[in-house]
Amino acid sequence: MLRLIRFELDKMLKNKFFLGIVISSLLVMAGMFFLSFRLDAQSDSRFSAPTYKRYEGDLTDDKVKEIVAGYIDDEEKRVESHSFLVNPFYYPIVDNFVNTAEFYQQQSDSIEQKKKLPIDQVKLRTLKDVGFAEFERPLKIGNYVNWTYFMELLGLFSILGCIVVILVVSTVFVGDRAKNIDSLLLTTKFGRTKLIHSKIAASLIFGLGTFLSLQAVAWLGFLIFNKGFSGWDTSIQTNFNLGLFSFSHELNQLQAVLLNLLFELCCLLVVVGVTLLISSVMKTPIIALSASLGLLVLPLGLIKIFKTGFLYKLLALFPINTSNTGTMLNVFGSKQLSLFGSFYQNLFIVTPLLILISVAIFVLIYQKMKHVRFA
Repeated sequence: MLRLIRFELDKMLKNKFFLGIVISSLLVMAGMFFLSFRLDAQSDSRFSAPTYKRYEGDLTDDKVKEIVAGYIDDEEKRVESHSFLVNPFYYPIVDNFVNTAEFYQQQSDSIEQKKKLPIDQVKLRTLKDVGFAEFERPLKIGNYVNWTYFMELLGLFSILGCIVVILVVSTVFVGDRAKNIDSLLLTTKFGRTKLIHSKIAASLIFGLGTFLSLQAVAWLGFLIFNKGFSGWDTSIQTNFNLGLFSFSHELNQLQAVLLNLLFELCCLLVVVGVTLLISSVMKTPIIALSASLGLLVLPLGLIKIFKTGFLYKLLALFPINTSNTGTMLNVFGSKQLSLFGSFYQNLFIVTPLLILISVAIFVLIYQKMKHVRFA
């Protein structure tokens, strides 16, 4: 059995088509790193790192006042130096706690008059006004800027992983059929038992290997870019780029990312199963590939058509629509968007359900291929 699995994996990895996939994936990953970590904006990292360290800690109304005052000073220095570089830490925070039109007009007038805008003249909203969730312990603010980039990268890598898996796994059964050797293979001693098991097992191993490899690259890249994992314990509610202020569960950014990865892994198992099922029924590799990729991206278009009701909630669970951590938390944590009551109910009902669906698909594939008949 193990030899058969290794044989099937070798067929996948030694395929010339796979080499093209690897090269293309490397180029795509380089582009994703560029887009997510914005290598043309190293000033972002340079600015935000010392900034978040100044304000790291409990998020309170006094801390907000301190941050807005810091933004005013920072903006005055930027204008004086005629710099176009902005600090990404400040803007999302300031925009949520001030009347933007009034505040920016005050700021513009002060700069023109070469006067400092006193923080006491700025009308600030409170945490309660903005709608922040309240817990026994105060929310913690910290390095949310780089973690936002990281979450975007993980989302892109998740979709890339699905595409790579589809490109390879879609040929597992239909590839033999296209070579007219499927009938021969199925008439061998283990053709209708261990051979089918090995193809399913090899596809699962390839899918998990792809997922873990992409994760390793993403986490290593983030470790280098972020110079460590600072910000892991920042409350997800204080990631101002995500806007999850009222999220009703205590989660830090690391916990949120890991929960999203758990969900994405379960989604990948279903992608492997559905792709194998399509490969087992189609007659040519190109049709199997087209159908599999089509099913992956179809929910992205359908969710823009069906914007309410049960169908919308169902479409929101597809990996193409929930690959980003912020989106997943918003979908699972919203009573309007989710299928069940609370965030954890949604997560721990949907993820086992996805595993059961993938197992059911693998059983269906095995039964179909075991009893297939040839003319």
